[in-house]
Amino acid sequence: HQATILLFDPHTGRPLCIIDGNAITTLRTGAAGAIGLTLLARPESRSICVFGTGTQGRIQLRLALRAMPGLDTVHYLTADGRPDAAFEAAFEDFAPAHTNQTAKAVGSSDIII
Repeated sequence: HQATILLFDPHTGRPLCIIDGNAITTLRTGAAGAIGLTLLARPESRSICVFGTGTQGRIQLRLALRAMPGLDTVHYLTADGRPDAAFEAAFEDFAPAHTNQTAKAVGSSDIII
């Protein structure tokens, strides 16, 4: 646990809630990436390559897929070079394809994360 967010009532000063700051940071970072894609990626983009399958890789991909509904192909690379079954299950509708060939994955993708 690295962060906590406290929300206070502006009139009474009483605490209203305590929020896990890590969850907010994760969502904020993913949302910023998705907004960037809507502004910078080609609207007709169909393929995406993700480096890493950890928390940030997952949220970045999940929100990219929402922001860019035309995406239908997912390539991914892992730090240890092995496929990530849990990652593949989480995004099974897009049949994520693991690869160790960085240049090929990047070269065949419209968007790189």
